[in-house]
Amino acid sequence: MKIEVLGSGVSGLCCAHAFAERGCEVSIIATSEALDSSCCSWWAGGMLAPGCEGESAEPLIATLGLESMAFWRSI
Repeated sequence: MKIEVLGSGVSGLCCAHAFAERGCEVSIIATSEALDSSCCSWWAGGMLAPGCEGESAEPLIATLGLESMAFWRSI
């Protein structure tokens, strides 16, 4: 199966990785060659840091954030 992922930010790359692990042929379509202000990752950096989110969010958010760190280490 061929998949096109629109965006090369954190979410797009995670999706591309997940599809590739499942045997799909993945193409990533990006608006630029580098991370810039057109990517959600540029604006939502705090959401990538579970410690920052854990200060003001529900405990579940901090728990899920820590689980996501384990996911990143696995890839």
